[in-house]
Amino acid sequence: MVGTRRLSVLLAVAVVLLVPRIGLAQGSCGSETVLVPDGRLTNGALAASATGFYLVQTTVGRSYSVEIKSDPPNFGTSTTITAFNGTDFCGPATTLTQRDTVLVDPQIPANGHRLSFTAIDPFNTGRHRIQVVNTTAAPITFTATVSDTTQFSPAWSTISSFDTFYSFYNTTNATCNVTLTMVDTGGVVRTTFSGAVTTGTTLSTNTSALGTARGMAGTAKLTHDCPPGGILAEAAIANFSISPTPYFQFIHFQPTRESAH
Repeated sequence: MVGTRRLSVLLAVAVVLLVPRIGLAQGSCGSETVLVPDGRLTNGALAASATGFYLVQTTVGRSYSVEIKSDPPNFGTSTTITAFNGTDFCGPATTLTQRDTVLVDPQIPANGHRLSFTAIDPFNTGRHRIQVVNTTAAPITFTATVSDTTQFSPAWSTISSFDTFYSFYNTTNATCNVTLTMVDTGGVVRTTFSGAVTTGTTLSTNTSALGTARGMAGTAKLTHDCPPGGILAEAAIANFSISPTPYFQFIHFQPTRESAH
């Protein structure tokens, strides 16, 4: 009896494993499957020459990386991906600025696509759509993932003689564009800084050079247009007028909703 039950379980598992993943298709425009932007993998499938859509709930002003990668049996097959602003609905054109990062470290092989964008849509509760097109004459299965690549820093200060210093290191083989946004404790934006960090170099700035108002404190976030892990960011609050030993405190940046696959 036990052996029969065990055989039944094994057969059931085998049936599940043999079910084609075409049933996990990502949906059509208006009936999209939701992708959570925290780096988790989601299975998808497309029939020959078919188009499908995902829906991503985003936060305005944060940066995101989208990756679609075909499964090994589909290696070398061709797909395209496009990100749409919420008010674009499903196209045909997109108003969202996006960057193809396939050849940016870590590079994607021939069976995948990746792009980055910064969410800009304040009129449709931050929803963005991802269009996936199978450009081949055969069905494909794939994995899809979205990472929120925004990095967060819990403190900055210009109180008294204190200033905050920032350093952004590019870990990739291409230029990464960064935007630093500093808000005060009430959530009001006090300073915004944008710059390009060339490959293998560091871009530095500080609250004094940026003209940040004195006597203030708050938090900061950093967005960029490279893949997850593309920018290594550090910060420090310092007061060099304290004698005999200047004050120096590291304030780290941390990506909290990204994962590299």
